[in-house]
Amino acid sequence: MPDRLEAGGSLMVTGFQLGIVIAASVGGILVDATSVMTVDAIGIALLVVGALLFGLSLRAPRPARA
Repeated sequence: MPDRLEAGGSLMVTGFQLGIVIAASVGGILVDATSVMTVDAIGIALLVVGALLFGLSLRAPRPARA
């Protein structure tokens, strides 16, 4: 949205806030259903997977430009 920067920025902020709300809700439900240690283990596993995917994305070959 290059011509509507304020609207684009507010959509980004709303998306981040929605992500925080969903993650906090799921985390709270998991803590109530299991334990804090389980939620920590899931968080660590997701962190490792995310870091690996990020690292692999940096090494992906880039297509040659014509």
